[in-house]
Amino acid sequence: MRHAGPRRGTADGPCPIGRTADILGDRWTLLIMRNATIGTTRFDEFKAELDIADNVLSNRLRHLVESGLLTRAPHRPEGGGRIRDESRLTRAGEDSTPSPCSAWPAIGPAPPST
Repeated sequence: MRHAGPRRGTADGPCPIGRTADILGDRWTLLIMRNATIGTTRFDEFKAELDIADNVLSNRLRHLVESGLLTRAPHRPEGGGRIRDESRLTRAGEDSTPSPCSAWPAIGPAPPST
């Protein structure tokens, strides 16, 4: 098999699949985006739902904000309390993440037809 030469980064290339894979292709990022799509916004919610280490979650959220798929916004809980950041999907994040019900495949057998 012929080798095409050194592998190039795809983040700045013309291929949208390559750029998407560079952003969403690691172990946790796609799961974070899935949870953001279904309404998770706070660090502690992501952590509890995904059972992910703090440093990994923090790095992935920062990467998604830098990539323009999430935005951080301050949030004060009802009844006061400390202001915390929420991570919300941007328009680009919404456009790049399929609807959880229509496009995220279910694992396991399909339900029996009636």
